[in-house]
Amino acid sequence: MRLEKENRRQESAFPIILALDPSMNNLGYACYNMNLGQSAYEIDSEAWRFGLIHPRARTRECQYKWRDAYVKLKEQLGGWRVTHLAVEWPTFFDSTRGRIAAMKGYTIDLAGMTGYLAGRFGLPPDYITLWKPEQWKGSVPKHVTAQKFIRLFGPGADYVVRNYADDTVDAIMIAEFWLTLYNREKFIWQRRHERQQTTSA
Repeated sequence: MRLEKENRRQESAFPIILALDPSMNNLGYACYNMNLGQSAYEIDSEAWRFGLIHPRARTRECQYKWRDAYVKLKEQLGGWRVTHLAVEWPTFFDSTRGRIAAMKGYTIDLAGMTGYLAGRFGLPPDYITLWKPEQWKGSVPKHVTAQKFIRLFGPGADYVVRNYADDTVDAIMIAEFWLTLYNREKFIWQRRHERQQTTSA
């Protein structure tokens, strides 16, 4: 089993990062494939796949929505094999809406979905990144994130903002944040890999 996962990761020379803005009803996703050699800021290139998934289930048990979300994600990704995952970690907000969500168990269900999806992709813990909203975007509303998206990605981004849900834009921006850190070699696993290469040399 371990060998199979290792072989799967080695198929891609560079990361294929999947970013999620999770929701039990409207799950935003964005996947960028570095192996295709396209600029990360060309949002209309073939290196990007993004959109919104609506998990469905015939029963009230949340695990069936989790499974449906995974199946639909795999369909949208086609043959791409995700190597890294970045997810907005569910957070409790001390507001009327936040307290209602916590009381009804929505926050727990969402955390469960995040764990389920991470497990189904079979990635090692080092390659799974969980950020609270304030860690990747600060304490700003969605329209500010959308404006930053347009500023960074240019004309094609305006089309995305007008035709896709806020959750999709957030997922793209989570991926962009991950890519920025990756390019600056800020992840612990990158530095560990560099040390291993130096030692073996």
